[in-house]
Amino acid sequence: MNILAIIPARGGSKRVKRKNIRNINNKPMIAYTVEAAKKSKYITRLIVSTDDDEIANIALNFGAEVPFLRPSMYSTDKAKSIDLVLHSLIECKRIYKENYDFVLLLQPTSPFRNSSHIDEAIQMLIDNSNADSLISVNESGHFHPHYLYFPINQNFIKPLIENIEIKGYQEMDKSYIRNGAIYLVKASYLETNKSLIAENNLAILMDELSSINIDTEIDLKLANIIAVDK
Repeated sequence: MNILAIIPARGGSKRVKRKNIRNINNKPMIAYTVEAAKKSKYITRLIVSTDDDEIANIALNFGAEVPFLRPSMYSTDKAKSIDLVLHSLIECKRIYKENYDFVLLLQPTSPFRNSSHIDEAIQMLIDNSNADSLISVNESGHFHPHYLYFPINQNFIKPLIENIEIKGYQEMDKSYIRNGAIYLVKASYLETNKSLIAENNLAILMDELSSINIDTEIDLKLANIIAVDK
């Protein structure tokens, strides 16, 4: 099977400036994802989709391919992941004259997802012919739906799930949250439905540390502490 892995890394991140190349334990964050993908036994093509020359050069230095610079229309705050993935797929098919069976999206903001997670995910989708996609998740913990509320007006809030019995966390049914580390989809489904997640979607469960996603400066500080211990 031909599997295209895409690492998206635009230069204009807002909440954490230049986050994709900020150091975690003296190594650019994007390097963790590049190295994990290169160790995969299934990935046949690994590219970084970026609009930024510095990010492109760092990605190349760690062994990824950067066959094009991403157009600005796919690099804004409002750009959707599905659009940059479809753009990358189309460009890779054109540049490399290849067709792909699966497309894998690996966000660099999940630096502790490793090659074992990637290969387990790919093997799961290969083995389940009735599924069209797979995402990575971890246990929701204190983000369990029973704990969630949304605002209705001013300072008033309403529970997401009404008329529930208040229980301790250990008594609740397990629930999971998408952690953003792995999105895997059949290329045929992606091109036809313009979506990364199908109705018949599998999930790979990851542990809490491997699921850390860098979205704030606090996340980055935490990742540096964890990386030293790892």
